[in-house]
Amino acid sequence: ILDGIRYQSKMLHYLLKDHQQVFLYLLTIGDTPADLHHTEHYFFQSLKLPMMFGAMKHLKKRMLEETGYASLGMANPGLVPGYPIEGSRDIFDSFGSAAQKIGLTMSKHNVMVPVFSSSGIFFEDRHHYCECSVCPIDGCIGREAAMARPEENLA
Repeated sequence: ILDGIRYQSKMLHYLLKDHQQVFLYLLTIGDTPADLHHTEHYFFQSLKLPMMFGAMKHLKKRMLEETGYASLGMANPGLVPGYPIEGSRDIFDSFGSAAQKIGLTMSKHNVMVPVFSSSGIFFEDRHHYCECSVCPIDGCIGREAAMARPEENLA
């Protein structure tokens, strides 16, 4: 149970058991400015993924500095086994009106808008877990670990 929300994922239980602190986060790079010309809009769109990767890298670095953890784990709804994308709604709701203040909304299908946004849980990584090992997006520029073979036991 985090922030009054019961999470059913066995993987989350394994990763977070015995932790005194976990940190929920919302991250967005915002929406595309409306006053861009066609070429500028195309250029801006091509930069969104690297900008998101850079923002996440900065957030992780800042979390490590603030917490003093040797290693930081991250669990994102939809990427951790047994932790569906609907978990984004719980994190989103935990922030109350702060999400709207940074221009972030949630669709009825639990998709954050703007699309280049992320939600998740940071925690002290005691199990050398990297969710990249279970993520199917092979070409991700933010990949930090190879995909695990299906027969490998992650927990």
